[in-house]
Amino acid sequence: MVPITRQQMNRLSWTILLLAVAAVAPRAGYGQGRPITLDDAVQSALKSNPGLEASALEIDVQKQLKRTATEIPKTQALLMYGQYNSLNKDNNFTLTQSIPFPTVFTSQAKLGSLHVQSSAYKQTTSENELTYQVKQVYQTLRYLHAQQALLLSQDSIFADLVRITSLQYKTGEATLLQKTSSETRYNEVQNLIRQNAADQRTYGSQLQILINAPDEISIVPDRYLPLSTTLVDDSTQVASNPMLAYYRSISNIAAQQKRVDSNKALPDLTAGYFNQTLIGFQQQLDGTDRYFSSADRFSGFLVGIAIPIWFVPAHARVRASSIHSSATQLNTQYLEKQLYGEWNKAVQQFYKYQNSLAYYNRSALPNAELILRQSNLAYQAGDISQADYRLNLQQALAIEDAYLLTILQYNQSIIMLEFLSGKYSKN
Repeated sequence: MVPITRQQMNRLSWTILLLAVAAVAPRAGYGQGRPITLDDAVQSALKSNPGLEASALEIDVQKQLKRTATEIPKTQALLMYGQYNSLNKDNNFTLTQSIPFPTVFTSQAKLGSLHVQSSAYKQTTSENELTYQVKQVYQTLRYLHAQQALLLSQDSIFADLVRITSLQYKTGEATLLQKTSSETRYNEVQNLIRQNAADQRTYGSQLQILINAPDEISIVPDRYLPLSTTLVDDSTQVASNPMLAYYRSISNIAAQQKRVDSNKALPDLTAGYFNQTLIGFQQQLDGTDRYFSSADRFSGFLVGIAIPIWFVPAHARVRASSIHSSATQLNTQYLEKQLYGEWNKAVQQFYKYQNSLAYYNRSALPNAELILRQSNLAYQAGDISQADYRLNLQQALAIEDAYLLTILQYNQSIIMLEFLSGKYSKN
């Protein structure tokens, strides 16, 4: 039997040491673009993401629309010319202006302010969601980098086993089945490396889009470790979620719209001024007649109110606004329940993966190192076959792979808790 060399033994032991500390420095990424840290990625996204820029413009739109709260109907200018007083052709200039009931202006101004506030909440919600997406993608890329380093280690290890098995097959110490099994496992690792590289390119492109980067980027390689959080035991943090504030603002807008529609049902006020000629003889107060020419003009003013005589449309609008207000309140209540439900779910996920990490650190990783060390000694002594040795090696490496996945799931649960608490909107 061709024994495994000390150099190969050291390589295997080093791989398991990585298992114990869960520290992997990626050797090759999905691209060679500019390295970017997580904080830089978040700040770049908040600064240049087109979606957030659109949200900011929406706030400006609502600020401009707020200025229309005092809008009044157009002033009417009328000219009347002809024989409306006598056979002479007189002329009459009349200006009239309709003005909504004063409470309409105040209610519309408040409605405009609520729209501006709602747009700001919407932008904050977008910031929270964008930061959540960036952190999720970045964390997944970190996992893929760590997994890639593990796969490259496996590639090197199984390449050595293929070489040893091939040599043993030539000398008659190994069967064709053993040689084929080693080659199959090596090819599986090669395929996983290619899949990992494809996943990194996919998530790398997604991150590039989120931060609106013009060129290819890469993440900063560092130790892949679990995150920390203090949010788990404080469910009141959900009340700070900006999406909840946004839904409440929509409910407030609906309630205020009902007030606006109610005020619009009130009478409109009308004011006017006229100036005209009365050509011909007109009797004066002293009883004498006097001739008035086109140069003599008479003026006065008009006042009035406009009362709707058909109340059905106005009542329908008010009723529709009332129903819409009730619907938005129900949506807000439902969203709040959903957020608390998602919070409880994320907390349970957090504890599940926290316990799993404790299991790996306390038992699985040390056992994996022990399995490898004892298997190598037994293989060199001829106590186990190469097939058993390869199986034990695969088991130890599978533990590391599962550990890396658990770190990802644990970190993603924390990212979800931070998203639900609205923490991202406060940064």
